[in-house]
Amino acid sequence: MKKVIIICFLLLLVTGCSSIKNGSVIIFNDEPFSKDNFNQVKTNFYAGQKIYYLFASPKKFKAPYIRVQVSSVVDKVHTLFYKPTWSNDYKLMKDEVYYYTDYFVIHSKGKYLIQIFRMDDLHHPLCYAFFTVD
Repeated sequence: MKKVIIICFLLLLVTGCSSIKNGSVIIFNDEPFSKDNFNQVKTNFYAGQKIYYLFASPKKFKAPYIRVQVSSVVDKVHTLFYKPTWSNDYKLMKDEVYYYTDYFVIHSKGKYLIQIFRMDDLHHPLCYAFFTVD
């Protein structure tokens, strides 16, 4: 799995996924991540489809829990507004100190923002990325 994460970092440098100062990244796919499909990064999905994400960090997580939050981007007002859509807290296992992967399902069309937070700092995301649901 370490080889997959290293290659994902190199791939993300090319694809330009959003990241914050700490070098963490989030990539998406419509299938579970494996050695064969980690280079098929997607950002467009269909309503009701499973959206798999992989959050990876170059540094070991110090906090044992993270919060994954998905918000819809509301652009019908004069400034962008993010409406929380889904959120969940996860305990990281000892073999997941550099990454976390899971999936969620969105049933409404639109643009979305996913953010990953440490549980001891819910105001500053570790990483964020945008995706769309058609």
